[in-house]
Amino acid sequence: MPPLIMNIFFNVCRLFHTFNMLSYLLNFFSVFLRIFLQFFYILQTLFYLFIALIQLICKMTFYSVYFFIQLLLKHHGNPIIEPRPHLAWESKATFNPGAFLCEESQKA
Repeated sequence: MPPLIMNIFFNVCRLFHTFNMLSYLLNFFSVFLRIFLQFFYILQTLFYLFIALIQLICKMTFYSVYFFIQLLLKHHGNPIIEPRPHLAWESKATFNPGAFLCEESQKA
């Protein structure tokens, strides 16, 4: 084989080898990029779940504080339990059945 043809043949072989190595390198980077993007997709999903959880906690906290404050405020219709004069059995006094103070023993 003449040296010129051998030289061209070796250069073509080296060129194919270079393209082959480049294809391996590009394949590696594409796999790496897919894994990298999947990682960030998972992080993004976790971040959105975290934000949703924080919003839920804030709403629950707001409503629980609101209802707690409502419990501490005086009811506009106080006293809720009061004597009704048109009923004989409660015309003089009404009592909360949960608590009763006996004056003789001073015990509730």
